Amino acid sequence: MEAYVNNQQDKKSIDPSLTAVLEDAIKFVLHKEGINNYEIGVTLVDDDYILKLNSQYRGKDVPTDVLSFPLSDEDDVNGDTFVVGDVVISVEAAERQAYEYGHSFEREMVYLLVHGIYHILGYTHDNDKNKEAMRQKEEEIMNKYNLSR
Repeated sequence: MEAYVNNQQDKKSIDPSLTAVLEDAIKFVLHKEGINNYEIGVTLVDDDYILKLNSQYRGKDVPTDVLSFPLSDEDDVNGDTFVVGDVVISVEAAERQAYEYGHSFEREMVYLLVHGIYHILGYTHDNDKNKEAMRQKEEEIMNKYNLSR
């Protein structure tokens, strides 16, 4: 199991305890989904960087809060390791959204991570049925960390 959390922004200090929670949440989500031997990267960036990625990969010239990049599907295992992909989180967006929604920065960061992982695993919120299924899984994880709404 390998989870890489890389802080590539310098606009907000990231406490090591938050990094530990993010790493634990990765492990918990993937284990819950039956993935026990994996590689996943999480990169923390600023709005400028995520804007560039959003423009390049989605054709949207606006910053977003989280982007997910699957690197393989569940049938594409490298040896015994499932290379999940990469999640990119805008720390600035997380901070804004935490304030807007009236909850902690930690809650928003964990939520964006979990949301991004579930997108990599194929979950969507493109219709009410899919949205409900994805939200239920996300809330289960958030409840585990006492970070529910």
